[in-house]
Amino acid sequence: MASPYVTPFYRGRLMSIDIVIVVSPLVGLTMDQPLPSLTTTLRHSTGSWPGAQLLHYFLLVGPPGKDTCQEAMSRMLTLRLPLDKLEELTGLTRSWLSRHKATKRELLSLIGKLSFAAKVVPAGRLFLRRLIDLSTTVRKLHHHISLNAEARADIRWWDSFLPSWNGVAMFLDPEWTAADSLQLYTDASGSLGFGAYFNGAWFRGDWQPHQRLPLRSIQWQELFAIVAASSTWGHLWAGLRIHLHCDNLPIVQAWARQSAKHPGLMRLLRTLFLVAAQHSFTIRLSHLPGRLNSIADALSRNNLPLFFTLAPQADPQPTPTPHHLPET
Repeated sequence: MASPYVTPFYRGRLMSIDIVIVVSPLVGLTMDQPLPSLTTTLRHSTGSWPGAQLLHYFLLVGPPGKDTCQEAMSRMLTLRLPLDKLEELTGLTRSWLSRHKATKRELLSLIGKLSFAAKVVPAGRLFLRRLIDLSTTVRKLHHHISLNAEARADIRWWDSFLPSWNGVAMFLDPEWTAADSLQLYTDASGSLGFGAYFNGAWFRGDWQPHQRLPLRSIQWQELFAIVAASSTWGHLWAGLRIHLHCDNLPIVQAWARQSAKHPGLMRLLRTLFLVAAQHSFTIRLSHLPGRLNSIADALSRNNLPLFFTLAPQADPQPTPTPHHLPET
């Protein structure tokens, strides 16, 4: 038979190496049937053949130019929550919004069902922790538990996320991608504004009176810039684990705890997790004192001549930002 056509993909991106698959037979194969046994061999560009290896790559097999190939690739790169489960969870979280008490049995049932969705959306696990902690405060299943503010906030997060989600999430890259390699930079200037740059695209904005220092902390402003960038370009980051460096230690600490004492900062954290869940990416923040951030700094200070000098490849016009950016 003719050799099967194989396109190598790694988390949706073409690799420089060749991956060869030997499949037999292909006759009668459909997307709803399990793939036949596969032998995978990694061939370097030098032509050497190190032998069969177990590879963590997504592979697309089929005739070139066929629509079924693209469909197969999309399906292989995604996790899906059944529609009936999604509808059930959406109704369930909505019904819990008005509750102030529950038995331990009821709370554990809610946690179990949300945990099912969290297998598809890793960011959702962050909004189960306090529900789980609350469930351990009583021993017997029939004992009643008062839902505290933290638990109710987690339920509201799920209620905000589920109706806007289609039940599909991308597999995440096994490796973290440095923000510098994506040319992703954000910055905030306490009295002037904020800005962000991503691979040629950019935006900037001026603070509204209620967003300036001292009414808002510099921590809030720095995190706002990150949220604005994620809301603007997050749909392009599907499947990525993005490692951001930040010179603001309190933000990094709040991110590590997934919690902040200030309500405004906590709302930004929840918004960022919501955007990450909707677009199937995740972010890690690390502290890097004195980080050089000239491009985004020029944007936050509205110094466009300096910005275009530092980033001559930048788009001539800014990228429009979503109208629903958080204000509080």
